[in-house]
Amino acid sequence: MLETWKSQSHSLRLSRRNSNLQAKDNMRKTAQKERELLVGGGEESTVRRRNLQTKAGMTSAAESITESLRRTRQLMDHFFRKKHKHTHDFRGINGSLKEG
Repeated sequence: MLETWKSQSHSLRLSRRNSNLQAKDNMRKTAQKERELLVGGGEESTVRRRNLQTKAGMTSAAESITESLRRTRQLMDHFFRKKHKHTHDFRGINGSLKEG
């Protein structure tokens, strides 16, 4: 029984290793194919390059907008906290004046 488990364990390790090696090889081949398409020239590579640039531009614009919205929200938060503090201070002053 123990030998069977050892054998199965060894077999599974080998299968996993082979699968990982195959996956790594597939990723390498895909990357190579992508490089060839981008560098290879022709209409397809031009379209692919333009699409990548467009996606990068859109991503950059989205990040810029997000950062701008974040800063705006921080400024608004700061403004409202300051306004709330001043309102609270004026209420205290008004109360003191009414009492005096």
